[in-house]
Amino acid sequence: MPARSSVALVDFRSLLSGPTSDAACRDAVELIGELARVAILPVPEHPAVHDLAVRLYGGFRDRGGHPTPEYLGLLRHVGLLRNLDRGVRTTPEVALNILHLPGDDLVATYRSGEQKMVDTMIAADAIELAGMGYSSVTIVSNDDDFVPVLASVARFADVTQWLRKSRIAGNDEMLTRQGVRLLSDPIWQ
Repeated sequence: MPARSSVALVDFRSLLSGPTSDAACRDAVELIGELARVAILPVPEHPAVHDLAVRLYGGFRDRGGHPTPEYLGLLRHVGLLRNLDRGVRTTPEVALNILHLPGDDLVATYRSGEQKMVDTMIAADAIELAGMGYSSVTIVSNDDDFVPVLASVARFADVTQWLRKSRIAGNDEMLTRQGVRLLSDPIWQ
């Protein structure tokens, strides 16, 4: 891992506007790219390049293991994230498994019209990544279910961040005391 590298764990569904469509998937990918350069890693003060691994999670497989429309839309546009822009080199990865079991893809992460296991996948990976020496570990989701995970990850990661839509929530003071940086950006509404 390079000396200046960070990781972001992104709940792809939380960035989609409206129902899943090709256009919505492209918009979500473009939003992630902009958030990566502006909110997750603000413009660096010096010209050094900072590497950002972006791991994308979602209800990508149905009960039979078949790809969902969300997964297919993401695959069509995920290449837009792979770039070097404004001092941030972004490398995307679609999460079909947890990091601890890289060869065992999970199925039924989408069933009964909803995502399943996605928050838990993000939580498991955040805890795994917290002690790996990244400059920062960021969870990108608007879901308060991540509060316990963020408080736990903050004990081990150099910098723990939660990027969500702009708002004030009940556990913000506790997270701030634990050292979690609470981020938002007006481009994600």
